[in-house]
Formats: sequence, structure tokens, C-alpha cells
Amino acid sequence: TNESGKIDVNKANSALLRNLLGLWGVDPGEIDVMIDSLADWRDGDDLHHPSGAEKDYYESLDPPYHPKNGDLSSVEELLRIRGFSSELLYKAMPFGEGNKTDGRKNVKKTEETEDENVPRLRLIDCLTVHNEGGRINLQFAPEAVIRSIPYMSPGLADRLIKLREEVGAEKLTTSDVQSAVGDAVYAGLQGYVTVGAGQESNYYSIVSEALLEDGFITKIKVLAQVNDRGNEPVNYIQWIDWIS
Repeated sequence: TNESGKIDVNKANSALLRNLLGLWGVDPGEIDVMIDSLADWRDGDDLHHPSGAEKDYYESLDPPYHPKNGDLSSVEELLRIRGFSSELLYKAMPFGEGNKTDGRKNVKKTEETEDENVPRLRLIDCLTVHNEGGRINLQFAPEAVIRSIPYMSPGLADRLIKLREEVGAEKLTTSDVQSAVGDAVYAGLQGYVTVGAGQESNYYSIVSEALLEDGFITKIKVLAQVNDRGNEPVNYIQWIDWIS
């Protein structure tokens, strides 16, 4: 999956994150804590946002540590920030709405059963620190991300997702998006989204799963930077493997 379709936790408007967390059923008060604590983690001062956390909070933990006072280096760094937990970041969307990935026709999807061959979309799969432009690339955005965009009603999201599946994600254009949502809504969306040739990131997440004979599932997730020149066309930024 291309990282340009995900919400960048270092650049995104807080409305995007609020809407995304709401899809995962997070309580509005808890969302305030998470959004404000993320802002406090990234800023360079010790002044609290209304529901945030600064140096004094993290020093009170066991073991104590300090906020970074800078951009996150990975999505997993959210686990160090007040309000975020592994239970939430790795929680899959309820089966059905919002559970599809990026609209490519060669990705197997079934809606009749939860016994899928495709990994279910988790909250962490909607987030990145490598969407350089900051805006959501509608060609590659997971359904849950599309549904989190301000001005995007559920009906318009359904229409856009269906159109993307019909024309193919790689062929989606600005005119396609305008025809799906209408000129007035598209005018509001423009600050949040991008679409078209040349808008993709050169960062990709690659996930591989294998079912072992003993019933366990082994997984590999790689974050790769793809270069169009030089002697190293692929640079691996992150590699995670685990068994479940």
C-alpha cells in the first residue's frame, strides 16, 4: 500500500484524526486526550494543551521518560504518547464498512464471512509518518481514511469508493472525484485530498502472511522507500515480523 493514502500523524489536520478515531469507537473525551497529547509530544515547549500531557506527566510514569518535542519517527511511537495503546492501534475495524484497503482490483475481498484471506484493516494501517505532502491520496486511501475526511458524508464516500473500484485506483482522476462528490463538496475537500498521476509517495508498506502447518500465522511487515535512480532501488526503513 502506498503511504500517500494514509493520515500522516505529523502533518494531518486534527479533524482527520478525530474522525478516524471515531470510526474505531473511541470516546470523544478520550479523543481529546489523544489529539492534545500528540500535539504536546511534538511541540517544543512545556505548555499543556487542554487535555494534553507534557514533561511532568511522563516523568511521573514508571519508568519515567521525556516527550520527544519533535515529529514522530514511526507510527509505533504513538504508543509512548498518553491515550494511545497497543489494544487500540492494532484493533481491526469491525467487519464490513471501512474494512477494505486501497481499492486495487487485484486485492481479494469478501464481505460474506469474516474468514478472509486478506489481513483485516487495523487503526495503525491507516496512519503513517511518510506522507510527505500531508494530503490524502484518494487513489490509495483505505476506505476508513476516506470516510474520515471532512465534508465526506457516508453516501458520498460510498459513491467515491464504488467509482474507484470501477475505474481502477491507479486511473482515478480529479474529474472522477468531482463527479462523485459534486463541485461544492469537492471545493471543501481540496485542502485534505489529492489525486492523479505523480501524487503518490515513494514509500510503501508491504505485508505478507503465511499460515503454518501448526495453525499459527507468521507475518512480515516492511516499510520500503523505492528510488527511481541509484544503485539501491529499494531502501528498507522498517522490518517487523511476528507470529500469531
